[in-house]
Amino acid sequence: MLAVVKPYLTNKAVFTVLFITAIVLSLLFITSNSAEAVQVRVSASSNNVSQGSSVTFTTTVSIQSTERIPIQTAKLTICADAACNSQLTNSPYLSPYNMTLSNTNPSTGYFTYGPGYGFDANLGVGYTFPEDDGYGGYSGVVTLTYQCTVTTSAQWAAGTYFARADIDCGSHTFSSIPATFTVTTSSGGGGGGGTGDSGASTEQPVETPSDTPTPSPISPIQVHTLSDDIDSEGVILGDVSVTFANGIVELQIPANTTALDQQGQPLAEITMEAPQAPALLPSEKHLVMVTDLGPTGATFDPPILVSMTYNPDSLPAGASEEDLVLAIHDSGSKQWISLEQISVDMVNHTVSGVTGHFTQFAILAEVEEPPTPAPTDTPTETSTPADIPAATETPAPTEDLTPTEAPVPTDTDESLDDDDDDGLNPWVIIGPVIGIVFIAFLVYLRKKQSKR
Repeated sequence: MLAVVKPYLTNKAVFTVLFITAIVLSLLFITSNSAEAVQVRVSASSNNVSQGSSVTFTTTVSIQSTERIPIQTAKLTICADAACNSQLTNSPYLSPYNMTLSNTNPSTGYFTYGPGYGFDANLGVGYTFPEDDGYGGYSGVVTLTYQCTVTTSAQWAAGTYFARADIDCGSHTFSSIPATFTVTTSSGGGGGGGTGDSGASTEQPVETPSDTPTPSPISPIQVHTLSDDIDSEGVILGDVSVTFANGIVELQIPANTTALDQQGQPLAEITMEAPQAPALLPSEKHLVMVTDLGPTGATFDPPILVSMTYNPDSLPAGASEEDLVLAIHDSGSKQWISLEQISVDMVNHTVSGVTGHFTQFAILAEVEEPPTPAPTDTPTETSTPADIPAATETPAPTEDLTPTEAPVPTDTDESLDDDDDDGLNPWVIIGPVIGIVFIAFLVYLRKKQSKR
């Protein structure tokens, strides 16, 4: 009894240990996929420089282990306003400036090949890169450090400037929140009112006043408040247009739409952020960009219009703009479902559709797999050159030879006759019969001796 129970208990214990280990590993795998995003930050060595002095800008690019961004160029742009709408590309500013990669952490092992995701932390939108290489694949955060030194001159107007780091990845550029620095007049200016070079510093005035506040960092979650646009029953009072990520994502909510949160209360706000763990795609689908609209559980009756802007250069090879779809991820079925009333604006590069609730939204492209090439007609069982038709002069085996049972034919027909018995070896039957007869003979002899 113990011999039976002991192995049973041992097997049960082993199964329990393996089951617990599988759960732990699954949890570790899930948590390792929760990436923040690609973060780009820039800082100045000094926030106050005099005309003719230099300022060094340090840019850090933090890339999560699940992202891959194929960096092509890294540049620093000097602007006259916090939104960088007035980029100072003319003399004497001459931006953008090339930044030099000065450090990587880890120093090696972070570069891998293959397409992948890159989530813009500042915009809250994710992008895919179909190129064959990119930074990523390391089991941790990869930090790239770039530096650039900008030397001002007496021609730089006194005032506040903004420096933005731009990491160009081809189909998308990851940009930092601009760093603010102030240029002041040099101390050696002498006075007296002539018509010399003293007025040169006012030829290129900076448009932004010197007291312009430093822009606050953009939150990973962008929020649009609806408190002024909705009544106590959750009914939208007038047409509402919501714009996120500098117009990359737009929502149109018509008047009289009922907007409720997960608890059935009037919807107080709409949020947008980069997905922490992007939903998986079927093999035939290609993700162009993705974002997460919230709050989770928000509903709209009737459905509202959602539009997302795409970069045509980011489409995979073989994809057509007119076949793009806007889809949502269904958490129950784990499937991507195309929205209704989809329209593609190939002039403004937007894809639109209507939805009644919030979840992950993505622009998907579908690329037909190339047909499998037909096998060549060149026979493989003979050494006939490929340019000779399939019909050859090689003698065929006998008619009653079973192809699946017969060995590879040799140059002579006699070698086929030894095994040409419908695949049955006669010794399979004769051998056991002889053995049984021999055993019976031994039993007979033993009985005969016992009688004596």
